[in-house]
Amino acid sequence: MPSQPIPSRPRRRDREITDFAVIADILRGNHTAAVSLVDGDRPYGVMLNYAPVIRDDDHTIRLIFHCATAGRKLDCIRRNPAASIFVNDARAERIDLQGDRPSGNSTTRYRSVILQGSIRLADDLAERRRLAETFLRHYAPADVPVDLPPDAALAATQFLVFTAEAVSGKQNLP
Repeated sequence: MPSQPIPSRPRRRDREITDFAVIADILRGNHTAAVSLVDGDRPYGVMLNYAPVIRDDDHTIRLIFHCATAGRKLDCIRRNPAASIFVNDARAERIDLQGDRPSGNSTTRYRSVILQGSIRLADDLAERRRLAETFLRHYAPADVPVDLPPDAALAATQFLVFTAEAVSGKQNLP
């Protein structure tokens, strides 16, 4: 399903990112996301490394995460797969200074993306192998071959697949 805009629009519409290519660039250029889950009647958030799988032709976004095979986040996902993901573009973040120090007129430069959707667990070993390759490829230089872990290591690793149903972005660049 193509990603749709998140219904609530930013207060500063002049900072809204509406170009899918910019959102894809932010997701492809970063590695860490804040993942917010539902834990009963309480929110639960955790920072995770990710690898993006983005189709530019139909604007679908999936993020691949990996973790241990047991723990609170997996318990949350099994009970309720709904998730919100926040990615801050670390390449853009800086504070504009007045002279050599921040002043009342300084501003933070940023680009960020918020995604809403659901997470599923990849339980099949063949799928884990494919996801591991995608994940490792995101972190390796383009000219370096990727060596997959042995099946025993893959069986001891849980892969999560987040599918975005809504996406929005915001930026404050010069």
